[in-house]
Amino acid sequence: MMNYGERINDLLFERKITPEKLFEDLGVSLSTVYRWKNSETELFLSNLIELTNILDCSVDYLVGRE
Repeated sequence: MMNYGERINDLLFERKITPEKLFEDLGVSLSTVYRWKNSETELFLSNLIELTNILDCSVDYLVGRE
């Protein structure tokens, strides 16, 4: 089963979105984006919702519930 970091990496690749673009769109630091990609830090709910909007996926998918 994939963790949320692996899902973020896959979705970024599929959607052709760079980590730099993601941090600009979300207003978080680039290091935060890399920590998410490596599952090193938890996502705040507000970031999770915005992230799913940008990556065009559900919260359930991103957190591994589907």
